[in-house]
Amino acid sequence: MAAVYQSQFVQNAVNPSADGYHHGPIPNNNPGWVPPRQATAQAASAASEAAGTGRLPIPPVLASDNIDNPPNPAVAMSTLNTGVCDIDMGGAMCGVVFNAAPALDSNVATRERGTQVHNPARVNTPGNVRNDGNNAIRLFVVSQGWRTANYVHEPGRGPIGGPLDRFATECRDNCGS
Repeated sequence: MAAVYQSQFVQNAVNPSADGYHHGPIPNNNPGWVPPRQATAQAASAASEAAGTGRLPIPPVLASDNIDNPPNPAVAMSTLNTGVCDIDMGGAMCGVVFNAAPALDSNVATRERGTQVHNPARVNTPGNVRNDGNNAIRLFVVSQGWRTANYVHEPGRGPIGGPLDRFATECRDNCGS
């Protein structure tokens, strides 16, 4: 099993790949950006509260809002990723753990707006994307990148049974690290 981590495919893995970031740190090219629909709703709610009529409800941020013309190009996160919010929040990554891709997408849409585009679920992920992602995450583990990563919320080993958990366990048991 340790041979997998020494293979040229793992040792030469890149992040991001053509499919996007498989692990962090993932840059936020638009910190503080609010999608236009949200900005309008926030302004209307603040005006209503100032007029004494109470705050208006603000609609939820949709994944489509996240790609609604941010000032800088959004970066993409691969469909095969660690399951941990690896978005750089200014020197440390977020670190919140998600067991399902839709929950991670929702977090990005609502909390890390403008960071990345919506990605489809892992179901039917093409083989090349799966291979690139698995190899990039394996390299992240074997190179100690995962162990030394700086997080706001310490994620432990990521989602139970997810790629990061599997590869960290596999490497601990077979690679001596």
